[in-house]
Amino acid sequence: MLSLANFAAELEREKARQRTHDALARKAAARHVTGGRVYGYDNVEVLGAGGARSHVVRRINGAQAAVVRRIFAFTVEGLGITKIAKALNEDGVTPPRRASGWAPTAVREILRRPLYRGEIVWNRIQKRDQWGIKRYLERAEGEWLRVEAADLRIVSEDLWQAAHRRIDTTRALYATGGRATDRPDQEKYLLSGLATCATCGGSLVAFTRDYKRAGQRGRFYGCNYNHKRGAKVCANRLLIRQERLDRVVLDAIAEALDERLLDRAMQKASSASGGRQTKRTIAGPPSGPSFRSWRPACGPSWTRSRAATPRTPSGPS
Repeated sequence: MLSLANFAAELEREKARQRTHDALARKAAARHVTGGRVYGYDNVEVLGAGGARSHVVRRINGAQAAVVRRIFAFTVEGLGITKIAKALNEDGVTPPRRASGWAPTAVREILRRPLYRGEIVWNRIQKRDQWGIKRYLERAEGEWLRVEAADLRIVSEDLWQAAHRRIDTTRALYATGGRATDRPDQEKYLLSGLATCATCGGSLVAFTRDYKRAGQRGRFYGCNYNHKRGAKVCANRLLIRQERLDRVVLDAIAEALDERLLDRAMQKASSASGGRQTKRTIAGPPSGPSFRSWRPACGPSWTRSRAATPRTPSGPS
């Protein structure tokens, strides 16, 4: 009996999901907003009888549309998404969704969105898998719903095609021996994502830089916001050699683990000798001015050692 009830509940959930999907499909076909905001447009409510909201449509935002066209023009000129993001931040252009400056990922999404060429594409992404877990998966192209929307075009067809030809050319160059293939595909860095910048709170990331000596590249840690979004967002340009900072972290973890074991041994000795407790003071490592405390998964909070004095690379950045 319980199994039958569970089956009926599952069947009803599937019917509700299908009803929701069909309702959204009708909205998309009518060029109504099915959810969310898109940079370059304003969501405008359309009222029905009695003053109640009937649906929501998009309307071009002139100031943001000019930024979108500028991004496409930068791409045609040969700028990459990181340089475009830095240029927008330098000019003080307000980023989407109140973010802390333009990020390369935001620029990439704008370049990929077909709505800017006057085409609505719905049902392209599946946001949850069959188990209900949030996971973004691209559906087969045959399941997409495409609707022409000439009044929503921001980028001319010539500009769109020129920008994407440039993107395809750059991608082909990297795939056939460009800079993207100069290092192993699965590079491992100990501290990526575990540390934060003391100036802006951005993540510490690892990247490489050229030396003056030809054919050599060094590995460094630095602020992701400064590296990807520019000095306008974060002025911390400090670089720390990977091997030096990794060594300091591992030494600190080893020291902390030794101190813990010693404390436990002293507590056991104190209990065995009649309950007298012995207090020990553990001095932490000296702190530095440029990065906040790290808390690795296998060790306690600590700060950058003076032994990890960074050097900026002598080659081009």
